[in-house]
Amino acid sequence: MQTFKELGLSDDLLKSLEEIGFVTPTEIQSKAIPALLENKPDFIGLAQTGTGKTAAFGLPLLHFGYQYKLHIRTHPCAYKRIGTTDIKGVRKFW
Repeated sequence: MQTFKELGLSDDLLKSLEEIGFVTPTEIQSKAIPALLENKPDFIGLAQTGTGKTAAFGLPLLHFGYQYKLHIRTHPCAYKRIGTTDIKGVRKFW
């Protein structure tokens, strides 16, 4: 079983993950994070709802932001496609 540290995330991110109680990455996180940290474009990850896909894609973005002190408005961003069940949940806040 891997840890977030073994996946290669920055120390700042590791500290934040520890503070919110994230200890062990899920399967999708264990596969996606190393690939995305290696700058492999066009990564597609499929997993059930609730398995941590958003963190699997978001943590590498935050890692690069911390590492390079990037400003969110002037540097690379990502696109995450969400399903209709996720959209229904979002609509509650509109």
